[in-house]
Amino acid sequence: MNYSFHLACQGGFENFVLNLHHLPDLVKATSQKLKPLCQSLSYSDETTQILGSGGALYKAKNFLEKNDFFLVANGDEVLIPSKTNIIADLLKIFHSENALCTLLTCDHPDLLKKFNAVWVNSKGQVHAFGKESPGVSLRPVHYTGYKIFSRRIFDYLSEGESNIFYEVLSAAIAQGELVNHHFLDEALWYETGDFSSFISASRDIALKHFDELQCVQKFFHQDLACHFNSQQDPLVTHSSDSDLRHRVRWQNFACLGKGTIAADDLSIKNIITAEGAALSSKNPLVNSFVF
Repeated sequence: MNYSFHLACQGGFENFVLNLHHLPDLVKATSQKLKPLCQSLSYSDETTQILGSGGALYKAKNFLEKNDFFLVANGDEVLIPSKTNIIADLLKIFHSENALCTLLTCDHPDLLKKFNAVWVNSKGQVHAFGKESPGVSLRPVHYTGYKIFSRRIFDYLSEGESNIFYEVLSAAIAQGELVNHHFLDEALWYETGDFSSFISASRDIALKHFDELQCVQKFFHQDLACHFNSQQDPLVTHSSDSDLRHRVRWQNFACLGKGTIAADDLSIKNIITAEGAALSSKNPLVNSFVF
């Protein structure tokens, strides 16, 4: 969530709507720190029914249709671009061609293997979505989780569950609407929607892109530290909590939220904790989120 919020703020967005379904109380509590950094923060509640990527927009219509355009960002993905203010660049492409939707895309080694593609032509126009090419002149690109919509998108949305790509945008394209994309030549994209992916992404960022991580955290007035054991496994803490590295033994990766309390000589492996978590178990903690 912090990564998406940071990039959106760089692009000049000031009013935010957060979708709630999984762990809604925790999301609300965690997002309170974002309020001083924006003009408004609202919530769209899907705790009783998950409506899909299209239905979620329709449910938030009262918030979104007040604007001529709006940004949608996935909260469970991390994008590290090679340049700043990529959302402003995305907006320029969107406005220059009066598009219904402009997607932010990049390359990815698992494209057409693990991930479906966005199929585009040489002019940057989107033609289809999926693993199969709908035409020999099209090339596949990877969707990063960021897109700009015109308010006109509500002409194609209806109440209830729907998929924004395969149902909504595909129908709009068939009716002659322009959907285009902005391709990032150099960008690192990580999926974090499940525990294994979250740990893998977090460890890779700590090892290879800590400066970029630190830059994002400074936007939230936080300062991180990265420590290593004899096997060069990373442990990420807040700088004010750096003494934790002397109190725990870690393997592979660990990220300890601000104010985490840990028992002396605690053994941890692949652990991420929320702010103020207490690690008091006498047994090793392995592959866990601790709130």
